Amino acid sequence: MFHKIDMAEVIDTHMIKVKFKDGSIKTYDAIDIAKNMDKEIFRNVHVDTGGYGLVWDDDTDIWCNEVYEYGK
Repeated sequence: MFHKIDMAEVIDTHMIKVKFKDGSIKTYDAIDIAKNMDKEIFRNVHVDTGGYGLVWDDDTDIWCNEVYEYGK
């Protein structure tokens, strides 16, 4: 089962608030990505087509189920 993402918003230097299509909301700590990325690029995260993940560029993304499982 996929926990598809509806929207995402960067709320801190490495934290992302994520709303899922099922209505749940989680905050995901993306410190491992943020520490290796320019702050402006990190803030430009977007939801992948279909809601299957968060994407920054061709090389950097996070799968929706990882965000759901490890988000708080």
